[in-house]
Amino acid sequence: MPANQNNPPRYQSDMTRRRFLYAHGGAVACLTIAAATPARAMLAVPRYRTLYIGPFLPGDPNGASLINDFNDAGECVGTATPPDPSVGGAAFYFRPNADFTGGDFVRINTLLPPGVPSQGVMDLGVGGINNSGVIAGTGYWHPDGLGQPGIFIIFRLHPPTIAGGSWTFEQGPDFAPGFGAANPRINDAGDVVFHSYTDGTATGNFEMHAMIWPSGGAAYVDVGTPIPGAKVFTTNSARAGDLVMISAYLVSNTSYDRAYRIDYNLTTQAKTFRLLGPLTRNAMSDQANDVNTSGMVVGEANAKSGSVTDRAFRWTSTTGMVALGTFGGEDSFGYSVNDFGDIVGHAEYGAVRKNPPVSAPFLYTPADGKMWDVSKLIDGPQPPYLGDQRITFQVNNNRMIAGPNIDNGTNAPGKAAFLLVPTT
Repeated sequence: MPANQNNPPRYQSDMTRRRFLYAHGGAVACLTIAAATPARAMLAVPRYRTLYIGPFLPGDPNGASLINDFNDAGECVGTATPPDPSVGGAAFYFRPNADFTGGDFVRINTLLPPGVPSQGVMDLGVGGINNSGVIAGTGYWHPDGLGQPGIFIIFRLHPPTIAGGSWTFEQGPDFAPGFGAANPRINDAGDVVFHSYTDGTATGNFEMHAMIWPSGGAAYVDVGTPIPGAKVFTTNSARAGDLVMISAYLVSNTSYDRAYRIDYNLTTQAKTFRLLGPLTRNAMSDQANDVNTSGMVVGEANAKSGSVTDRAFRWTSTTGMVALGTFGGEDSFGYSVNDFGDIVGHAEYGAVRKNPPVSAPFLYTPADGKMWDVSKLIDGPQPPYLGDQRITFQVNNNRMIAGPNIDNGTNAPGKAAFLLVPTT
């Protein structure tokens, strides 16, 4: 069933939630999930069915959509080809219906409350959504009209709390002219993490810093960079008490990419830049892509010195960086981890590499330490492009998998985003 183009308002009371206990990997955890999501044994490897999301015109052969982030209820934000492709991509919000057979697929600008500039006056982009349904994004506002000098902003869009209510638009402080934010992601505490250039006009040194817009905070926190002159690219964040943990990678003029976990205490303002790699001695580069509330980080790293072969990894403060392996090929990439340690990514098949390589998305389950080929867990027709390494995937705490969630040349006509919804 295609997504509904109408827009019944989302309000928190209609997302009835329940709490339940279940065993996962020998531990007992308590998780709030949408009531529509069936209970299931977390130790079993799930079977999946596919729910396509977008584009704005169902059946449009030139339509495309990609997911930037999604939450445990399956709500998604991303970008899609609008009905009028001449205006470029359009930010969307998707809320699945109770049985995950469709849902509401709408442009973000239709959720803006009265008095907030909409598309055309403010170009909107969305980067994240948390489990309270709060959306983080950026905008380029033209207060004097489109085509006039603009102001870069960052925002949180809060869902209604009652039926028929309006969404609430919360705008962050203004940036200096010519500067702004990139890749805003929001954790469950409401902190928005992003990266931004610093004004190096006087020195000629334009650094890229990790930044935090704390929940309820009026000012941005400049976390900085561990190496002068380097650029920090933040990828996600999680909050544990007062500690904001950020997955990131650093690029400098003197070395290859390096994976970091950045820890910042909102109370004490203490910060730590944890260098996670290398995976093996003298390996060239590594990249951190996600972090969970336990502080586990996933990404990819060079497998050996002098090689461009990559391996998906998981990192904890106890184990350090540990490779996950492949399906018999050269490379694998770790993209996302949930709070139970389930990891999704891509892995290659075959001892002899082909061009393009034969690969498939994987689900790593910590209970048995295995990588499962997701394409073999899907019942019914397969979504296209599963084997395309340029497409990345995400996993939530209910083991739903979202994809694709990166553009990198794959947001081409006819490519629709999708959710893989567990059926067992």
